[in-house]
Amino acid sequence: MMKHGLMLLHSSLDSLHLLLHLGGWVLSLLLGLSVLLANLLLERDRFRLISYPAQHKAYQTQLKGLEHRDQWLNLRCDMELKLNQHLNLIKTLISVSFIGLARHRQWHD
Repeated sequence: MMKHGLMLLHSSLDSLHLLLHLGGWVLSLLLGLSVLLANLLLERDRFRLISYPAQHKAYQTQLKGLEHRDQWLNLRCDMELKLNQHLNLIKTLISVSFIGLARHRQWHD
């Protein structure tokens, strides 16, 4: 059973290597961008599910004690910045990936 699994892994890696070789530098670039994008998306999900709820409760407690509107807005903006961190980079990477795929198809059609 273990030998079969290793053979399957080796075959899969060979197939991936062949695919990258046939796709050229564009496909290799897209694979790298996909890995980076997946890591950024996982980090955002982890933040939203684990870190953000605790920070949100702390912000709510701090907001109740603030008297000045400026302090309240400052704290609210800090919370929004943390929540939306990396979103522009994620959007850009998605766009670059689609552009790369479209160009790759044009070159090979």
